Amino acid sequence: MTCFVMGDSIAVGVSQALPACHARAKSGITSSRYVAAMATNVTADLVVISLGANDWHLPTYDNLSALRRSVSAARVLWLLPNIHRPGVRDSILRVAVAHGDRVIDTAPYAGADHIHPTGSGYRAIAAMVRDNGLVSQ
Repeated sequence: MTCFVMGDSIAVGVSQALPACHARAKSGITSSRYVAAMATNVTADLVVISLGANDWHLPTYDNLSALRRSVSAARVLWLLPNIHRPGVRDSILRVAVAHGDRVIDTAPYAGADHIHPTGSGYRAIAAMVRDNGLVSQ
């Protein structure tokens, strides 16, 4: 089974908790920068995407839609950040729903900054992926 994790700092942490997955992630990256500089066509059994948390006044929905079009996977899983800026969470949910993708809300796992999961939070998110039979240990 091939697994790919893409996105921002939350993706970095999740990829560390899922060492069987390939990763293309960078802390602090916006969805616009990711699409422009890091997005490539991805084919995998599972793709985990975490983007949007760093977006301020950006076309998050358009960026995520473009990114999703470059992904070919049996399953796509979006990580929903604990960000409440207008349009961010809604954009992620709209793209996920449009493609029949799954979503994990990271809010219950956020640490002191209320955004990034704690170490145990990253492990819990990784366990959710594994428990659904999506990635081997």
